[in-house]
Formats: sequence, C-alpha cells, structure tokens
Amino acid sequence: MVKTKKKKSLKFKNKMAWLLGLVMICVFGTMLSGENVQGADVRLVNPKTVTVNIKSGLELLDTFGPYIKVDDCVVTDNMVNVEKADMHKISILPQFGYSIEAKINGDKVDGVEEDGWQVYTVAEADMYDIEISKAGSGVYTVTWAYDDTFGEDGKVANGSVRIISAILPDGSNGIENINDQNEKGGLVAIKPDSMVTVKIKPDYGYQFVAGSLNGNTITAGSEVSTFTFIMPRTNLHLSALFTKTNDIINTESSDVKSGSISNGENVVDSGNIRLEVKDLSENEVAVLEGDIKENVGNDVVSAYLDINLYSVINKGNKTEAWENKLTELTNNLTVTFNLADDLKGKDGSFYIIREHMEADGSKSFAKIPVIYDKENGTISFDTDKFSTYALVYSTDDNSRNDSDNNDNNSNEVIGKNDNKNDNNNLEEKATDTKPSNAKAPKTGDTTQVMELVIITIAGIIVAVSAFKNRINE
Repeated sequence: MVKTKKKKSLKFKNKMAWLLGLVMICVFGTMLSGENVQGADVRLVNPKTVTVNIKSGLELLDTFGPYIKVDDCVVTDNMVNVEKADMHKISILPQFGYSIEAKINGDKVDGVEEDGWQVYTVAEADMYDIEISKAGSGVYTVTWAYDDTFGEDGKVANGSVRIISAILPDGSNGIENINDQNEKGGLVAIKPDSMVTVKIKPDYGYQFVAGSLNGNTITAGSEVSTFTFIMPRTNLHLSALFTKTNDIINTESSDVKSGSISNGENVVDSGNIRLEVKDLSENEVAVLEGDIKENVGNDVVSAYLDINLYSVINKGNKTEAWENKLTELTNNLTVTFNLADDLKGKDGSFYIIREHMEADGSKSFAKIPVIYDKENGTISFDTDKFSTYALVYSTDDNSRNDSDNNDNNSNEVIGKNDNKNDNNNLEEKATDTKPSNAKAPKTGDTTQVMELVIITIAGIIVAVSAFKNRINE
C-alpha cells in the first residue's frame, strides 16, 4: 500500500514538471512570435542594419522592457536588423499615463496608438535620430554655467551669456515660468520653435568666433553681441567658445611705422579696440596748420596725423564684426608709436597738439606731453580723445621737462573752446547667469533577450527530465 501511494505521488510530480516545461516554452514562443531581436535575422530575406538613437526624452519611455522597435524588431544597443523596404514602422513605448510626440531625423512625425505603443511610419534610412517630448507640453530648457557643472558642452568662460527674449511664431512669449539667470549661469524654460535672442558678450581681449551653440546655427543681430537661434525640440546645454585676441593698430603713415596700445581694459569691457593712424592730406594740413602754428611758436611740426579708435566685437566669425567709433573716452588710453628713421635719435623732445571737434561743434586744442625714447625711436602718450594730432619737435628745455614729467593726466587745454562731453559709448556689463538644478536628458537601451533564452532552456530541461521519468515508470 505504501509503494502504490509513493508511485502515484511520483507520477503526479512528473506530470506537473512536464506541464511547467511546456508552459515556459509556450510563453517564450509567444513572446518571440510578436517581436524579433537583433541578430535573429534568419527569417529576413533581404536584411539591413539600422541605427536608432534616442537623442532626448528617454525618461518618458518605459525602459523596463523593450521600448523601441523597428518593423516589430526590438532595437538593441542602438542597432536592429530589418527587412529592406521603402517605409518602416517605428514603435515607441511611453511610460504608463504619458502621451508623447516624436521628431525623427529633424522632422515632426504624427503617430498612432497601438496597444500602448506609439507607432510612426517613416521613410527608409540607415539611421534614425529620435527626439521625444510630452505631447502638448512642448517646453525645453537651456542651461549653462560659468564653471564645470555641466562639463565642457555647457560651460561659458571668458565671457557672459544672457537670454533676452524668446518669441513664438504667433508673436507670443516663448519663455515659460523658469527663467533663472545669475552670476553662476542660467536655466531658462523655452517653448520649441521660439526665436531666441541671446546676448553673448566676450570679456575684454576675447572674441566669440565659434558661430554656433551646441550645433544650433545662430545669426548675428543688429544690436552689439546679440544673436538669434530657433529653439529646438530638445534640452540644450549652451556653451560659447571665446578666443583670446589682441588689440589692433593699423598704420598708413610715413612718420609712424607701427605702434601698440595699453590700458585697453580701461576703455572697453568687451572684445578689442583698433587704432588707425594715417597722414593728413595736403588739403587737410592746409586747413589745420594755421591754428596749430599759433600754439607751437618756433617749434617744428614733424607730422600731421589722423588718429581714430574703434571698439570691435566679432559676429560669431573672424571676418565680420560690430564696430563703434570712439571719439571721447572716460579713461585715458596709452599709445606708443615707433617713429620713422628720420625722427629717431634727436636731442630735443616731442609733444602733441591735439585738435578735437566737440559735441557742440566747436574746436578745442590740447597740448599733450610725450615720453620720448631717443635710442629706440618711440613716443608714448596718454589721451582720451581721437581726431587730428600734430607731432611737434622742440629743442626747448621746458618742453623736455614736460615730457620727462608726464603724469598721465597733464593734457593742457590751450584752445578757447573746450566743452568736454564725455561719451565713450561703452556698454553696461551684461548680467551673468547660472542654474540651480538642471537635469540632462538620459540616454541608453535595455534588453531581456538573455533572460528569455535562459527561461526557455530551463523549461526544455525540466520537460525532458519529466518525460524520461515517465518512460522509466
């Protein structure tokens, strides 16, 4: 009696194991019947490999299982094998309760819902770059920092960035309720397709010559240091490449061979300055020399020079720039000229008579002391106005003493009309900016193919074992 009971129990266990194995095989078979995996292309007659990249919005997808397919073939490690065709069906699985929209290879594509998947029909391509967003939300962020918070692709150094506005095609405001711009960086929420105006301002001695922001084309605006771009349907880490550049002196004078500038940072706070020097024409000298000679006595005018100063800020490239002529400054600029050979080695001294047209239309004349380096043939002087200059040579000891004791603020007004109107057209310092907590979109893929294979093998082993035990009975 005991033997019979034991035998029946063993038979029951073998049947259960047999049934369990069949169930496991059926489950895996059902799953494979609905979706193919990369590498399982034995059923494909004319296969091709397609690359699929989720560029943004991965956090909106249900990544606990297969979440993106091409022609019902699961994408694994951004790759999938499919049958060659003119059109393909891309299926994307959003998280439960989420409604999404997609931009594929730069174009917004309308999708249909099928059993929880969002399905998009697209033309054949070797690669699909997909940007995913919440349907109806359409808000993305622009972030940047003045340190390494977001790495090199979100760092602004040697300059500042400030988003001024974002205007939608219908003219409404494209900036949402997040607009945090401060001395650390920025975090601004902007609706896609907005025309964004941003001020990209280099520090003094630097220029913005990159011409793009993280691959987005920018266009220089009419205002200095302003650019525009169309807000893409993706979160944007904003970086700006500011390049170290030098101030420029252009000389077209027979009396001045070259020159240099110092204290430029006291004159402009962005970009560079350019000084242009050229000889006055004979007609211009004829108009000016009468007034000049009244102020120099027996001293000799060695050169009549037209000296002009410009602020220069590049428009995102090396060939175009915003230029502003600076005629009057709030601070002195130090200028050094290398004189022509016939003006070198003289025993006397030099000084400058500057003629300047004031804002009220009157002319003023100022005597500017000069530091003369006899051996090197250079002169240096400080000035805060740019117009017409006369370089005067003197053998008088008093003139020499004036030069030797130049205190950088001793420009002597000698004309009767000196209505100074300081206006250097310098820009105010742009507001710097920085975000609190900005998350970058996640990227990546997951797969459960190996788990399914292991389950199937285990099911087969259990079923075979149970079958053998049944035979042995």
